[in-house]
Amino acid sequence: MIKPLLHQIQRRLPLRLKKTIKALLWQVLPWKSNERTKPLVRLFHQPYNVPRRCDELTFNIPGEQSTLTYSANYCLNNNPWQPVHSGAPRYPNPQFCLEFFHKDLCVGKNVLIIEAKAPFGRTHKIEYQFNYSQHQGQPQDCIWKESSVLEVEDGYWETASIDGEWRVRPVPGYEGYDKVLLLSEPFEGGRRVETNMILRKIIPAKEWGYGILPQWGGRPDPEGTLPRRGWLFSLVWYFNRYKGYGAEFSERQGNNIAKFNTCYRSSNIELLRKYSVITECLDERDAKNKHIRYVLRFKWWPSDEAEPEDWIFLDDKSGWKLPERAYAIGLVCYNCQVDFGPMYIKRC
Repeated sequence: MIKPLLHQIQRRLPLRLKKTIKALLWQVLPWKSNERTKPLVRLFHQPYNVPRRCDELTFNIPGEQSTLTYSANYCLNNNPWQPVHSGAPRYPNPQFCLEFFHKDLCVGKNVLIIEAKAPFGRTHKIEYQFNYSQHQGQPQDCIWKESSVLEVEDGYWETASIDGEWRVRPVPGYEGYDKVLLLSEPFEGGRRVETNMILRKIIPAKEWGYGILPQWGGRPDPEGTLPRRGWLFSLVWYFNRYKGYGAEFSERQGNNIAKFNTCYRSSNIELLRKYSVITECLDERDAKNKHIRYVLRFKWWPSDEAEPEDWIFLDDKSGWKLPERAYAIGLVCYNCQVDFGPMYIKRC
């Protein structure tokens, strides 16, 4: 009875009224009583120290709302109030993401306030303070532990002790579209990343993939579009569409057609088996030190076997080129559950 009624509400009424009526219905349903004690809004991650951002790379604050919440707004540093935004595929309701450019942030202390409302006068307020720095740091290894502070671009991540080793993964139950964890602040030039990965679970009837983003440049999109839809990256991962592991350079502006350079090698992946990967992104320059192109090379092999001697290469010699700029390093999980071991990172 309730589900057909909610369906009619969804089809015929304005968005704000739909959310209010649905929240009222959930409020009186006895099997949803646990929702009445949950916070109306919560943030998945609240790092205190936020490193430098630049270009299209934003500081993201993901979270979720209760099914009872019919209104949620935020204010950063006493600027005008804005509505909290959800939007598939990145953040289907009730999940959301707040995205701030470097120009939105103050060097030093920042204060974010979120206020949520539910029926019968119930309210919830979050005040989150963080410190933003424009200092250019150096990439460092990520040796996971229980107290690791995670720099999340998309999704809900955690560290977990698995078989006596601390590893990092999306929180089980929060798998889905492009879960991205940052491993460094943006920096220019080449980089080398080494780790191991274990695929635990695949979302049925979905494309899936997982791996390393040696270069992550954020989500290019016209200002004011939220959640942002584009991407700019180099990528080394396993992708079931091509039934193998491979490398990509890619850019998409907003919802436009994406540009790609790709190279894949057919291979099977076994669930619960550990695989090692080493990737190097080289910044190729001419005799006058002018940037020519990026060259990506990698090795991917079962961790219980010997490391292969040969590298797999991808460059952008022909056609579209990944633009020269500062890029962060990241991890990505797409419609699957994967955990990653220690990350060994250095310039090259």
